[in-house]
Amino acid sequence: MEGKKQKNDEDMNTFQTFIKHGMKTKRYFKHVIGSTLKNTRYSKTMAITLCKEAILSTDEALSIRNIENFENVLDVNILVLSARLGNKFCRVSTKAQLKNIYLYLIENADGTGHFHGIGSINDFWLWVFCESCLKPYKNKGKHSCVDTCARMW
Repeated sequence: MEGKKQKNDEDMNTFQTFIKHGMKTKRYFKHVIGSTLKNTRYSKTMAITLCKEAILSTDEALSIRNIENFENVLDVNILVLSARLGNKFCRVSTKAQLKNIYLYLIENADGTGHFHGIGSINDFWLWVFCESCLKPYKNKGKHSCVDTCARMW
């Protein structure tokens, strides 16, 4: 890992180190890939660690109201698309200069739901997605918005 290590880094698990420094190491990928191949629970460990860092309970279901805690820990914007709303955004965060992470919320009739990560917002829409106006479009030459998509091209 690049950069200076803090004294307490030795006491952190790999995911805590990733959260703190924002860098992924070979060791981090080794744990993630190894847990997938061996069908272990490293992803559960990462989820519990993230909840603890965000000062959220691990004993109860989380909701869209808890997302800001995760944004603060990860230093990102988290935007949520809702299946129930016809793939429209139900939560938007636009803190300047932060990377956007996209989640897809599938809600059940009883009000419970589950968030799925969207790996590529362009692949989700099957078109190009403008992170400025939050709309997909087919032809970049014909798309315009307040920022005229200057930061994308």
